[in-house]
Amino acid sequence: MTMVVFLAGATVGLAGRAAADEFLGVYRFQGANGDTSKWTVVPCGLGCVNVGVTDTSGFVDDRFIGQAHLENGQWSMTVDLLAAVQCDLNQRTYPGRFEYAWDSVAMSGTVVTVETFPNCGTPVMTRSGPRPFILTNDN
Repeated sequence: MTMVVFLAGATVGLAGRAAADEFLGVYRFQGANGDTSKWTVVPCGLGCVNVGVTDTSGFVDDRFIGQAHLENGQWSMTVDLLAAVQCDLNQRTYPGRFEYAWDSVAMSGTVVTVETFPNCGTPVMTRSGPRPFILTNDN
């Protein structure tokens, strides 16, 4: 019985590693609203990748690094930035958070912006989104 449980656990671990190994290299982020960026993905452990985001359009911060984790076929990445939210009233930028989640096979998902600082008359932790996006392998 112990042998069967161990093998089942090993199979799940290998499947998670295979999915993480497949999500490496350069990807093009395309938001449904027209935002684009280049994601450079390198491994950081089992079910873990570091994502360097550059060549952005439509983002307040033009480059940042995040760490994505794979769980149950879904990647997730949370990134806190000093300039993530832009106020429509005065065009000033404020701290905020991007919360990404995407399917490991379809390579599509959503991003939510969280205002971590009160600005433009909105309370802290106001969420906007989700906004859909797709990732295309650019290797």
